Amino acid sequence: MTALSRASPDRSLSMSDGSLDAEPVEVVEKESEAAGEDSDDEYEDDTEKKAREEARFTKLIAEAEETAAQPSEMSLKRADKLFTVTQKKHWTINLRRVIKTNIESIAHHAQHIRSSIDASWARVDQTAMLSTDVQSNGEEAEERLSLTVTKADFGKMRIIGQFNLGFIIAVRPPTSTSPNSHLFIIDQHASDEKYNFERLSATTKLVSQRLVHPHPLELTAVEEEIILANQPTLTANGFVVELNPTSDTEPRPGTRASLTSLPMSKEVTFTPSDLEELLSLILDNPPSSSTSSSSAYILRPSKVRKLLASRACRSSVMIGKTLKTQRMREIVRHMGGMDKPWSCPHGRPTMRHLLDLEKWVGWREGEGVVGVEVKGEKTDWGEYLRRSRG
Repeated sequence: MTALSRASPDRSLSMSDGSLDAEPVEVVEKESEAAGEDSDDEYEDDTEKKAREEARFTKLIAEAEETAAQPSEMSLKRADKLFTVTQKKHWTINLRRVIKTNIESIAHHAQHIRSSIDASWARVDQTAMLSTDVQSNGEEAEERLSLTVTKADFGKMRIIGQFNLGFIIAVRPPTSTSPNSHLFIIDQHASDEKYNFERLSATTKLVSQRLVHPHPLELTAVEEEIILANQPTLTANGFVVELNPTSDTEPRPGTRASLTSLPMSKEVTFTPSDLEELLSLILDNPPSSSTSSSSAYILRPSKVRKLLASRACRSSVMIGKTLKTQRMREIVRHMGGMDKPWSCPHGRPTMRHLLDLEKWVGWREGEGVVGVEVKGEKTDWGEYLRRSRG
């Protein structure tokens, strides 16, 4: 029994081992086949997944581009507000009317309009031929063309008032050369700007900045003489030029000048060419004793003029400012003391002649209407002033 019992486990073990040896082979084969199938399925799934991801990204990009191409809600509201026409009762746009007419009626109206225009032109030509303002009086035309205003006239002008918060209305009384009173309009900003510009030009001395190394200049003998004779003008503009005396060992005249300092400004950069421009101005406009303001007048190169003009503009009376009579009188009086009061530094005229008061013909109701014989009468300014004051 013991032997059998011992033998049976061995046999059973051997049998079981045989079954175990057979089963793992089948299991391994099945697992390998399943693994092969799973790997193929997994490879195909990755490819399809990648394709699906790319398709999804492409769709998202297309949707984003389409959304970006469409206007936003704010833009649509702004466009609706912009293109919405608010029809007001007095507007004549976007109106449509149906008019019953025909070709004959249009032709008749066109002929009537043409006849009216021809008649108007005939009246204009007749009025021009009969005009007594210029053509019938050669002396009057010559007087108007030769109207002159002297600086002394500004001190005699009477201030009438301010017009449009930008202009001064003044009257020049009769003079020895003109027996009639004349009305002028004066630009308050341009005239005050020119006064400030000439004041700054006569008193401003630009600060000089010394150069690290003197800049040699090649000048003619005439230019050297100009530098020697106009040192105050050069210094006022910020230029410092040194001239070394000639000797046997030193260079010839014309090459012994050197620029040692240039004007300094935060707004403008100066170069030696500005000195050349100043020398040319002095040569073309030598100081003259005949000019009353020659002692105060200083020549300035273009860059310095622009700099001073900018400063004068900022400190002048602006357009739109209400002025009292005393201030307007002061501006007009200043024009009499200027060297050139006829235009501002930027070229705008300071004053214009309006009319001759003695030749002003008033207007009466009905004047100019066809068939109504009404003519204007000459204005009595004395009576007008008495009524205004009384």
